[in-house]
Amino acid sequence: MIKFINIEKYFGGESGTTLVELMVAVVISAIIMIGGLQFFYGGKLFLNHGKDRRIALAIAEQRMETVLRYPYNQVADSLSEAGMVIGGKWTKTTTVSGVDDDTDGLGIGDSDGNINDYLEIAVTVDWGESSSKSILIKNYISEYGRQ
Repeated sequence: MIKFINIEKYFGGESGTTLVELMVAVVISAIIMIGGLQFFYGGKLFLNHGKDRRIALAIAEQRMETVLRYPYNQVADSLSEAGMVIGGKWTKTTTVSGVDDDTDGLGIGDSDGNINDYLEIAVTVDWGESSSKSILIKNYISEYGRQ
């Protein structure tokens, strides 16, 4: 016995997908995909910023370690630099300035006659558009060693 399938049951009638339903599904899918792409793009920017920050910190730490290898009397004269470009992206600036400590008097009234009791060494590394991001590390040294 041959059994016939009722084709009207599967293809006929009004049980199909309309154009409006299809458009709603496409809009919802597009919104979800745009949100997902923004999530991944934001994550990539965050990771790149973290990488740039770690590299800048490594540059600054390396410069500070170089400075601390010099004898105290040579630090102020030979290590100041401004705007040294590294790798086309990072700009390194090192400043050395004398600091007068008030425990032995200030200025001309210093009991030991030395108005620069210790040195402040500051290393700044900038990167980004118009140097919008930067790292600054400071250290103090005296003729008796690190502070």
